[in-house]
Amino acid sequence: MDFAWERYARQASACVILISSDGDYSYMLQKLRDRGTKVVVLHDKHTSDVLLAAANVTLHWIDEVLSEFLAPPTIPQLQLE
Repeated sequence: MDFAWERYARQASACVILISSDGDYSYMLQKLRDRGTKVVVLHDKHTSDVLLAAANVTLHWIDEVLSEFLAPPTIPQLQLE
């Protein structure tokens, strides 16, 4: 998070991506967001609402991030003419 504070001090843009469902990070993320840092949280099912509210973008780790990799492979259909 030092990176984001340094970027803020230099008036440069920053983005923080947190992979966690721990609501203890919500205060710090909200402070960063209030200062213009973009905040992305990758989370699981059991995530604090406060943590989700502190983010600009929230993505469910399984449903939205890994779903493409966890889905069964598709086999292209051959078209016979």
